[in-house]
Amino acid sequence: MYRPGRNKWEAECTVCKACTYVCVSNKGAGDLKAHMDTDKHRKAVQDTIDIDLENIMFKIYQYFHIYTVRTESLKEYCDFVDIEYRRMLSHSKTRWLSLFPGIERMIQMFPALKAFFLSQQKPPIVIKKFFENEFSEIYLWHMHSLMSAFHTHIQDMEKEKNSIMEVKKIMNSIHTILLERKSNNFMSLKVKGLLAQKRSNGLGKEYDQFCADVQSLYSTCLEYLEKWMTPMEEFSTFTWMDLSEPPEWNDVEACIKFLGEKGVVIDDVKCFDQVTKLKIK
Repeated sequence: MYRPGRNKWEAECTVCKACTYVCVSNKGAGDLKAHMDTDKHRKAVQDTIDIDLENIMFKIYQYFHIYTVRTESLKEYCDFVDIEYRRMLSHSKTRWLSLFPGIERMIQMFPALKAFFLSQQKPPIVIKKFFENEFSEIYLWHMHSLMSAFHTHIQDMEKEKNSIMEVKKIMNSIHTILLERKSNNFMSLKVKGLLAQKRSNGLGKEYDQFCADVQSLYSTCLEYLEKWMTPMEEFSTFTWMDLSEPPEWNDVEACIKFLGEKGVVIDDVKCFDQVTKLKIK
């Protein structure tokens, strides 16, 4: 929502119109909060779209679910825009792996869905607002790119008989990917191409807002992931147990000490000999 201004005493609001600077020399964060409470800022927030893809996906699915007449009408729009009709997918927050294919299906059906809902007299407001937004398809493509990384790692995590270290390794992998994407402000070539079109059409402010949203989304994902990774740090001493490479004795010894503090006694002499034999093999 804010980025550095023209000097260290200013911050630029990315929600309000371009070049809206807030002086932070008085109360710092308090100055930013005061700006957010102004009518000008509130109106700017109202003019932006708050895209909740999970909710939109569910509402679209419900709109066509069991309603044959609506489905047949959508098929006609598919013929009109020359795309193949595909049944809409639902998503449940308890079914992590359903979000990625749901977004993919919305992308496949996007031209027909947009034409259909914008032609209806009284479509659900949240769906109408979504398809009226110039950047709705770009949000879908970016979320598709982001969720592809999560989807693959969740599949690995949900395999049977995963050890805690295997789960930790998977979480470290997605964390590294997100960090790299954030540091490079990564967007797929498809997203960049669509963004370039919008910018050339005079939507420079919306272009900047989307780029800011991408950074904010990466930050939110990292914060959420790190919240669940922190409790697992105490098990870092077991990392060597995945045996991806021969263990070092110092790592094994640290593990023996950790277990000893928990009341689990390990014969370190025999263990040392076993580790040595493992290296010989």
